[in-house]
Amino acid sequence: MDLDQDFFWNAAVSGRWSGTPESLLERLLMVESGQGRERHRDRPKGPRILDLDLLLCGQELRASARLTVPHPGLWDRRFALAPLVELDPEATDPRTGRRWAEGLAGVASQPVDRTDQTW
Repeated sequence: MDLDQDFFWNAAVSGRWSGTPESLLERLLMVESGQGRERHRDRPKGPRILDLDLLLCGQELRASARLTVPHPGLWDRRFALAPLVELDPEATDPRTGRRWAEGLAGVASQPVDRTDQTW
């Protein structure tokens, strides 16, 4: 974890995309860049005001140097898993068929501060 940075928000969104997961990732990276994010190889989790991760893309499976979906850290991150389960409590991991909600108990000790702020 890179602690030498200001706090930033994590949020989840669900929607439909008619393109490929790779084209969606490109769009997300463009949005980040448009908000001033600069990615550096030596500090990939460095300071940023916006961090957009592609967690899932329907039941698609991808594993490349550029993109892995489902996101490989999803089972280990309460800040990502909890909102996903809120959006769709019955959603399942396309690799295993397990419900994402089953993973929440394993990450329950991870702190997450919630807000009612919307954008």
